[in-house]
Amino acid sequence: MMTKPIHIDTVVLGQEPPDSADARFGMRLLQSLWSSRTRMVSGMTLAQGLASIPAGNDQDLVLWVESPWISPDRDCLARLYKALDPGVDVAWACDSENPAPMPAPGYATMRGMERFVAGHSVRSVPVAADHAAKFGLASRAGWQRYLAGAAQAVRVAGAWVHDASGYFGCERREVLPLLPAGMRKMLDVGGGEGGFLSAVKAAHPDVFTQLVELAPGAAAIARARSGIDQVWVGSFFDWQTPDRYDGISFLDVLEHLVDPEQALLHAKSLLSPTGAIVMSLPNVGHWSVVADLLEGRWDWAPAGIHCYTHVRFFTRQTIEDMLLRVGLKAEVWETVQLPCPPDWVAQWNTPGLKLRRDSLDVHAYLIRAVPFAG
Repeated sequence: MMTKPIHIDTVVLGQEPPDSADARFGMRLLQSLWSSRTRMVSGMTLAQGLASIPAGNDQDLVLWVESPWISPDRDCLARLYKALDPGVDVAWACDSENPAPMPAPGYATMRGMERFVAGHSVRSVPVAADHAAKFGLASRAGWQRYLAGAAQAVRVAGAWVHDASGYFGCERREVLPLLPAGMRKMLDVGGGEGGFLSAVKAAHPDVFTQLVELAPGAAAIARARSGIDQVWVGSFFDWQTPDRYDGISFLDVLEHLVDPEQALLHAKSLLSPTGAIVMSLPNVGHWSVVADLLEGRWDWAPAGIHCYTHVRFFTRQTIEDMLLRVGLKAEVWETVQLPCPPDWVAQWNTPGLKLRRDSLDVHAYLIRAVPFAG
């Protein structure tokens, strides 16, 4: 991520790391920002974290990180540190959920995030004394003034973090139109904290909802969530049931499986006669991935196209081939677009190169598939 010229005394992590390999990788990325001598406390509010720190110098630096799903740009911490001049108590980073004063981001990879940040000048913008964000740096004394509502705080354009904290819990409402009509039973495989099934139940109150989830912590949250009728914890390959489902979803799941075709075959065996399988798959042919490779980069991330636990990679062609091998045909193809810059694609008018502009623009594919007749 970056060298460690700045000594941080303590890091306060607002949430405990989830029980997933992606989150653990995210934590390793975060911990590369500071030395092994730095104390870290987790699962606390800022006030609790400060209270738990042994007495020390009021000028000792304390870093506040809201979530283990935070991924900083390599220059973020250095720019926050530089912003802590004598008239500033707290320096906050901009983030992907609340980017101002920077614009909304349009990247899809870690290197893409670097390119996005490099295109914007560094400047500090004063914010209210009680302004809160996801990643901030201050001395102990500065944080105490912040908690008292008396801090001189800035938000630093050019100090950027990406927030993937919705990874396990997002509702994925854009997928709802792909669900088959007349559903009575819906199964979501690898649906994390149950956000999608909760949205399904809100849209279709009479549908029975079943979640199969590998991570126990995420499954426990799903159990407590309204709209989810049953939760089973474990591998989908081990799950057997006499029930048949009208809709089965794999939303950004198949790319995490060593054998996604076996998962689709198992799902086929659980479909009702009129059932359908709905999938969301990231497109490794997106222009941002191509650009990274041209720069010799493929940077793993806690989430996204380069998610650390992806073991299979897809383009539209490989998805079509996979569906054919398992006896499924796509009824609906939709795309999530993150368009390629026109000036970037214009340079690839190379004789013999069959450029697929439609693939370069696509961040992910959304598909509804049904078994071939017979």
